[in-house]
Amino acid sequence: VASVKDAFRWSLGPMLEKLLNAPYKPHSDLLISVHIKHADCAEEVEFLAPYSKSKSADGLTGVAVEQGLKSTTDAEFRLKSPCPPMRPRVPCYVHSISCTYSSVYIAGRYNKYSRTLSQTPWLVDGIRKSESSIQEIICERIQSKLRASGKIIDTCCA
Repeated sequence: VASVKDAFRWSLGPMLEKLLNAPYKPHSDLLISVHIKHADCAEEVEFLAPYSKSKSADGLTGVAVEQGLKSTTDAEFRLKSPCPPMRPRVPCYVHSISCTYSSVYIAGRYNKYSRTLSQTPWLVDGIRKSESSIQEIICERIQSKLRASGKIIDTCCA
């Protein structure tokens, strides 16, 4: 049995490929998360709660529903859930969309020609001792080019 997530990928992938004019790869470094909500969803799956271990403020998580579906018997499921399901009263809606990309690792070398410019930000007792550092100059440019939301720098000398 295919998961809803896989069915969503199979149907939406080719449409995204066409709209973005880029090849669709189901397993890539770019992760697009689409959180879809429906007003009636919580009450429809509430009977699965005793079978699951995780619950969020919004009710059962996707993982919890999946755990519940795996744990309940077919007979229990038929008793609690009408088949075919009832027609929805209201449409579902996209609650949020987020995009994340795998980490980028950059390595390189440079020559330091100034004694007044420190390798890393120079702070003593929380007071900045230099205007800038090599790390800040390099990282700001890379971060702006990559449009990264954050950075973790690990420097070493050889």
